[in-house]
Amino acid sequence: MSSALNSANSLRTEAILSIWLILPAIAVFYYWKWSQSRTVKLMNAIPGRKPLPLLGNLLHLDVYNEEFYKVMAIDWVKKYGPIYSVWLGPRPFVTLASPELVHTILSSSKNNTKASDYLNLSEWLGNSILVSSGDHWKTRRRILTPG
Repeated sequence: MSSALNSANSLRTEAILSIWLILPAIAVFYYWKWSQSRTVKLMNAIPGRKPLPLLGNLLHLDVYNEEFYKVMAIDWVKKYGPIYSVWLGPRPFVTLASPELVHTILSSSKNNTKASDYLNLSEWLGNSILVSSGDHWKTRRRILTPG
């Protein structure tokens, strides 16, 4: 009876050990695959703090509300320039800190599209101004704000 228990405990120990060896290998593989993605390569071309895996720059932004604005709008602009990248968790953002750059981006609707998150809302809102983009958005926007 005790040999059967020892055998069962041995199998359980081997299974747990195998899982603890396989999980980190899978995590490393997925991180490597993600780091080779087009998005990451494009974001790496933009100046900014190097993000941590899964956390991004969240630890660098662990400051009180008053400090957050100072870090993002003053310190990082001085260090990285008027365009820099920020990772909030695994999600990338490009920050523009120059009125000229913001004007250039916002004055053209050619490259302005909604984030993929808005697709989830389209089931409830249809093709309304909130979820539409391009010419369809422009037409609806003119109806709402004539002149």
